[in-house]
Amino acid sequence: IVSFQNLSTVNVTECGRLAYLFPASLAESLLKLEKLTIGASSQLEVVVADDEVDKASDDWKLVFPQLEDLTLEELKELKSFHSGRRISQFPLLKKLTVEGVGDLVELLASDFGSFSVPSEK
Repeated sequence: IVSFQNLSTVNVTECGRLAYLFPASLAESLLKLEKLTIGASSQLEVVVADDEVDKASDDWKLVFPQLEDLTLEELKELKSFHSGRRISQFPLLKKLTVEGVGDLVELLASDFGSFSVPSEK
């Protein structure tokens, strides 16, 4: 099992064949992640992918306890933040930027709860 307990920043750009960024089992270990930026990854469908650990877990929450800044840009194939059955939570999130994800913003909204998006974006 891979774990990145002290990772505070992740920046992923121009990864054309990347289908997902983290398996759920690894995402659980990102307890100090403060900033996550993902951009121009043309085949990315989900940020956190369901895995065997996720399927076996009794916990229904996937918490990113320190994440303050989340940016998702130019991800035309993005369908959801997390593909599993758990709810993603971001208790310290201060900045959320979602641009260039086509018509999938409504699907992302279900991952983040209720928020409004200006009609021009």
